[in-house]
Amino acid sequence: MSASDITIKRTVNRIQVIADAIEQRFTEIKKPEKIKLKHMLYIKNHWYESQNFSTVTIEDYKRSMRLMITALSREHWLFTLDLKKDLNKGGRPTVGRVIRSKAR
Repeated sequence: MSASDITIKRTVNRIQVIADAIEQRFTEIKKPEKIKLKHMLYIKNHWYESQNFSTVTIEDYKRSMRLMITALSREHWLFTLDLKKDLNKGGRPTVGRVIRSKAR
């Protein structure tokens, strides 16, 4: 496995953990398409703290959350969640797309 394969696997796993946390807290959510802004706010404002993650791990989860939101075509949530990328910092452009989605 290359470094990029490991990064992809970790990111996908983090997105799955976020989806599982939402499904556990909000039992009516069974499909990612049903996720609403209030669910992401719960993750950002309460779930991270309850997991006792380090600052670095929280930043990793925020990057994964940003990709998840982009894949759900809900980019307008990024402002509310304060996850909008600062264009002045530079870096590589982010490409978000869903390659394959399977039922849970």
